[in-house]
Amino acid sequence: MNRRSAGLIVLALALLAVAFLWLEAGTIPWYGLTLVSLFGIKIGFSWRAIDRKAATEPEIAQLASFRVGTAIPVYNEDPELLARCLESLLAQTRLPESIAVIDDCSNDSAAIDVARAMKPAFEAAGVRLLIRQMPVNRGKREALITALDMQPDIDTMLCVDSDTVLLETAVERLLPAFLDDDTHAATGLVLPLNFDKNLLTRLTDVRYANAFLFERAAYSSLGSVLCCCGSLAIYRAALMRKYRDDFLGQTFLGQPAVFGDDRRLTNYALLEGQAKFQSTSVAFTAVPERLGHYARQQVRWSKSFFRESIWAVGHLPTKRPAFWLSAVELASWVVFSLALVISLIVMPVVVGQLLIVPLLLYVMLLAYARSARYFEVTGLHRTKSDVFIGFAIAPLYGVFHVTVLVWLRIYALATLNRGSWGTRKQVEVRAHQPIIQASSGSE
Repeated sequence: MNRRSAGLIVLALALLAVAFLWLEAGTIPWYGLTLVSLFGIKIGFSWRAIDRKAATEPEIAQLASFRVGTAIPVYNEDPELLARCLESLLAQTRLPESIAVIDDCSNDSAAIDVARAMKPAFEAAGVRLLIRQMPVNRGKREALITALDMQPDIDTMLCVDSDTVLLETAVERLLPAFLDDDTHAATGLVLPLNFDKNLLTRLTDVRYANAFLFERAAYSSLGSVLCCCGSLAIYRAALMRKYRDDFLGQTFLGQPAVFGDDRRLTNYALLEGQAKFQSTSVAFTAVPERLGHYARQQVRWSKSFFRESIWAVGHLPTKRPAFWLSAVELASWVVFSLALVISLIVMPVVVGQLLIVPLLLYVMLLAYARSARYFEVTGLHRTKSDVFIGFAIAPLYGVFHVTVLVWLRIYALATLNRGSWGTRKQVEVRAHQPIIQASSGSE
């Protein structure tokens, strides 16, 4: 049985279980029906998505002509992780023309010293390795634009987080998205590097796989990926130059916008045209191993979700799918959050009835349905047993979402006027995995 067939069977069983719950209850809740319908449409579009590839000699020549620059912002990074990041770039089947490593005034120079030591290796490969240390901490946006300014002759900007390790074919398989002139940004499949560290990282692994193979794949079939992941994203350099002043000067509720750079850049791409997902371009990134670190990250991401979704609804043309996808994401979050509050607080007070049990049943069943494509990560630094464990605990992520993540997002909404980064003050995740190499599972 292939991975897609296994996913289809899981999807069918999960949806049949939901239908059985409705049959037993003797009613079909409007919210549940809407949720399942949207889910069915999304999973259908996710399987419809196809990676762009060079099919003709002129297209192959066009890819070869692209001058690819790279931006790697660094801030209080583990030196070993940065070394692995740079080594993975040096091993690419399609090398970038240049790489700019921007240290945003870290507490020490250990990581940037690693980059300096690797300069001869990059020079030998014909890649310019540019290094800049900022005199004061200015944030990731400033680091990205500094990298752009240091590479004035590039056509595309590859953005890679300093704790990310790329499969050797990542750049080669990401770049073809730009064969379509209307595509201005693209992202690849990003999975946790340290997925097997503890329960939190395994749950994060399931979430990442779903976020890319389910959500981004579905939106990519409409040319409307709403967020190109900062761990592995590529933009047309002309796009970044056009919007550089707005990017650096963006404010929200009177505060400088210091996070959400990946969503903002993606919004610019959607304003100009399309943003795509290339599933065979793969990278692995270090994810939080402690709940406190994870919570800060989620609050930061949630704030950028609200801010940039509101911007998208207010600025994207209504004829673009991205406008409607942004509106639906905002509306569905509001409705789901209200349903949760009603189930946990209103119903027990008003009628003495606690509805959390049926809600959790729906959440757990849909967690399995959402994970129908998780089997496709087998071989990507994951054995069959790793994938089985991840799939088995998928409902736990659904429960975690309801009991923790929704409330973190509500907190983020309530504190939108606070501009704090919430970023690390010191190294929080250290390398403990071997160097990632390409595998047969990357196809």
